[in-house]
Amino acid sequence: MSKTDNLPRVRIKKKKGHYHSFSLNFGKSYSTVQNEELENLLKLCDDWTAFAISFLDFIPLLTAVGYFQVDQNLDSEVVDYLRSVAISHEENLGEADDESELSFIIHEDSLEFVTSRLKTTRHMLRAAKTLRKSVLGSLISEFDFLLLRFLEICAVSHPEKFVDFGEQVTLGEIKDYQTIQELVEERARKKISMKLRESHTDVIDWVMRTFSITSDLTGHKSDQIFRDFIEVCQRRHLIAHNGGIVNELYLNNCQRAGLKSDALPNIGEEVKLDGSYLRKSATRVYLTGYYILQMYMQKYFRNDFDEISGNMLGTSHDFLVNGYTKICQRICEFAEKSSKKLDNETKLSIAVNRALCELHDPKKNSDEQLAAANGVLKDYDWSVTTPVFDLALACVRRDFSRILELAVLAEKAGVKYDEARTWAVFKEAREIDGFLDCFPASPLQIPKLEETIDT
Repeated sequence: MSKTDNLPRVRIKKKKGHYHSFSLNFGKSYSTVQNEELENLLKLCDDWTAFAISFLDFIPLLTAVGYFQVDQNLDSEVVDYLRSVAISHEENLGEADDESELSFIIHEDSLEFVTSRLKTTRHMLRAAKTLRKSVLGSLISEFDFLLLRFLEICAVSHPEKFVDFGEQVTLGEIKDYQTIQELVEERARKKISMKLRESHTDVIDWVMRTFSITSDLTGHKSDQIFRDFIEVCQRRHLIAHNGGIVNELYLNNCQRAGLKSDALPNIGEEVKLDGSYLRKSATRVYLTGYYILQMYMQKYFRNDFDEISGNMLGTSHDFLVNGYTKICQRICEFAEKSSKKLDNETKLSIAVNRALCELHDPKKNSDEQLAAANGVLKDYDWSVTTPVFDLALACVRRDFSRILELAVLAEKAGVKYDEARTWAVFKEAREIDGFLDCFPASPLQIPKLEETIDT
């Protein structure tokens, strides 16, 4: 254990044989941001992005484990048992290539015995489905928590949006607080709590209207991302209150949001919650939250646009590094459409990320990837570049003939050790011998490290 607490350190704790907590005492710095509200909002964006990536990486796989366990149990125990007690059995192939049905005929004298033996088996699939249903509920709960934190940050700088300062206050209320500020903060918390009990449509409409985030206060309702988000919320409500069976209320609310009826399930059907849907729903929920945060920051912190646009660029890169090219592309498109104030360097950096989305598209072959990436690049002006962009363009175009020469120039222009090892644009270049050697690590700044750690 360290004798000093100022070393960059990752801590992982275990309890009763299981990993209990994970923490690190370092992270992205916003030391250049002078406004505390903006700093908190940028950190909230980063936290929301990290959650989304973790959800996309982990949750669909976790929910699939439930079905895997069911398959294992049925294959290893139940099916063999039924074959041993059945009078006869048969297997019928379904209409699809991957569908089949096993059928077992049981002797009447064995019915009670078989029923007792298999009394919990039919509920195994129900339990696996329940896990997926709970995941969707947890996703919406995280969105609600995001809104809570967002509104709490806003209430500090805009208490008038949450508190009616013309409202009468009794002496009995005042005596419960040491300052008027504490009373105002408590009133704001109550307002937020009551507001979050409303439907997600009403809450988002209130946010747009109250903070005048955009000139078109209803424009978000025509966005397909928002419409899909409302469907996710309605599906969660359906699962929580109607067993996941489609009813008229679900259809009416979805259609009112602008979704077409032929894209929705029919009344009486059970809604599906496979891995594909969970990934899509996570994307829609994430983007809805991220867009709200970004639009608010761009409205109220116009003088800090460099930091705000840098967050969009960094966010797109986070998704790109983790292999989520579609959502990276959406963030890039949002960044380009949301403001005309992007400086040339940021605009070209976003162009590189957009091109990389095509270059690493798993659905395309190598030639198609390269052609699509070049198709993106041609829409931008590259007449004035820097050594960093010269290296990036060579990587995107998969032209490695001068890669080491360009790498040396980029290092001199400011590309650092950690950037060379983490930037998605260098993913393929890092496999070339000598590339990483062009970006040496700086001298270790921790003196006599061996003396600070107990052995």
